[in-house]
Amino acid sequence: MIGNFHGDWRLWTWKGLAVLWLGSTGVALAEDLPFRDWTDLGNHQIRAVMVGVESEVVRLRLLFDGKVIEMPVANLIPADREYIAARKELFEPAGEAIPSGGWPKELNPPDDFPVNEVSSSGGEFIYQTPHFGFRADVKLAPSLIRQYAQIFEATHFVI
Repeated sequence: MIGNFHGDWRLWTWKGLAVLWLGSTGVALAEDLPFRDWTDLGNHQIRAVMVGVESEVVRLRLLFDGKVIEMPVANLIPADREYIAARKELFEPAGEAIPSGGWPKELNPPDDFPVNEVSSSGGEFIYQTPHFGFRADVKLAPSLIRQYAQIFEATHFVI
């Protein structure tokens, strides 16, 4: 894979991190839930957003003062109970995506890999790591080349 770096390397670093972050957040989050009207069995209404649910109790953050209250799910009208049931998994602890022992607590990607300048013709400089090649329109300092290489190779290691 060859990346083309024109100008500000910080911009490209942030773009890469943003792509990794966005790629990991393709699901609905509890923080994305809207404020809505909640109705209890006595027909009393409040405007709040669901911020948690455990057992048979829902936690609601009130719109008017931000206070969090707890309400028994059984005290709500059926439509509200259905709303909670459809979104309950947003508040459950995530299960292990990788079996026990599969994901390390700390990542130590190798940093003893070679980084070579493979071409420097026509004002274009191409650098190569074991898994990546990247291009720059200016000659990069060896420390910067090594920094890019570590970012690329660490990304490959993690993925």
